Amino acid sequence: MNILHWFRNDLRLDDHRVLSALPADTSTLLCVVVLDDRWDAVHRLNFPRIGPYRKSFVLQSLRTLHSDLSARGNQLLVVRGSPGEVICSLATAHNIDLVTFEREPTSEEMDHEADVVRRCTSMGIKVASYDERTMIHVEDLPFPLHDLPSVFTSFRTSVERSLTIRNPRPACTALPRPPESLYDESQHSFDLVDLSAEFIQYADYQTPGIDVLPLDRLFDYTFGRQLAASYKETRNGLLGTDYSTRFSPYLSVGSLSPRRIYHTIRDFEHNVIANTSTYWIIFELLWRDFFRFRASIMGRRLFLSGGERGTRTSWKHDHQLFDKWKFGRTGQPFIDANMNELRQTGWMSNRGRQNVASYLTKTLGIDWRWGASWFESQLVDYDCPSNWGNWQYVAGVGADPREHRVFSLERQAAMYDPQGEYVLRWGERWG
Repeated sequence: MNILHWFRNDLRLDDHRVLSALPADTSTLLCVVVLDDRWDAVHRLNFPRIGPYRKSFVLQSLRTLHSDLSARGNQLLVVRGSPGEVICSLATAHNIDLVTFEREPTSEEMDHEADVVRRCTSMGIKVASYDERTMIHVEDLPFPLHDLPSVFTSFRTSVERSLTIRNPRPACTALPRPPESLYDESQHSFDLVDLSAEFIQYADYQTPGIDVLPLDRLFDYTFGRQLAASYKETRNGLLGTDYSTRFSPYLSVGSLSPRRIYHTIRDFEHNVIANTSTYWIIFELLWRDFFRFRASIMGRRLFLSGGERGTRTSWKHDHQLFDKWKFGRTGQPFIDANMNELRQTGWMSNRGRQNVASYLTKTLGIDWRWGASWFESQLVDYDCPSNWGNWQYVAGVGADPREHRVFSLERQAAMYDPQGEYVLRWGERWG
């Protein structure tokens, strides 16, 4: 059997459903990544859909995956183009019997999936897809997906009563070779990407704290420096790289499995300490699952002005106000510092994200989707369901809204930046 695996946001070998359990009769394995038209697209608000820090991290993750595949006798083919056209044409050219991929819950990704399935099946090529992006497998939920609670607390209470997290699969030690026809130049009808050359363009856009391999970061944060034992106390920090786990960038591209994180934390609890901090890391993974499951139900409502609730709100579409927010020129030091850090590093703290989102939507009254789109462009850990779900939540249009919650900037700055160190670090000079 000849298999083509279409890598999407599953850029790893550890705990990988397809690669850790290939059929015994697999003769060749073609590993493909498709950089679709979003890679170089410009948003209608005139900024890149994928900014330089996010691009740099994706390329870094692809280079790591390619290295891991090469060490096991395979390689990664990275192609620019339409996923449907690329996958079907490669499958036809290389006599592929089965195409595999992980499913995503959001509309653009689902449209690409449907196109791949339609094209391949019309050519008699089998397709198998999997749902593996969450910590809790969808089949292990204590209710059908369509009965998913719309409020996070209800979801958490329900799943925690009988929390079942599947064991992560070990990474394979060897893989079948790619098709011999892959090395035939006449088969290269697409825009192949040279990862080394592409990465050079974005080498200057490195985000602090994510310059290590994902499993190394996980071990260092837990058993290495035992930072997991104090996460709850540091999670609202603003400066440095260790107040946060920094797992989210790896989760966003799938280079780190949420199940691997869960079981590592449980091992840490068993061997080192179990406290509110270790629980809080799992709590955050539950939030991530909740947003992904809600996205599966919401469909395109995830991106509509009224959000999941269909709330009628007269949002402003003031480009001048939005640009002041975007470039850290609002005149509010705490907001501007956070927006400057985002623009200069591709990162912002959890505390900062809540404050700048509240300020844009509640104080300035700007359409929350503009803010979500800017985050999509800039955040190195952009994850579609979590990003858009969180923005709905803060803007008051989500299923579990906080319509009347407006952050007091003075109080927030006094609580989380009492000495003004953060504002001094990322203040006016970056605006």
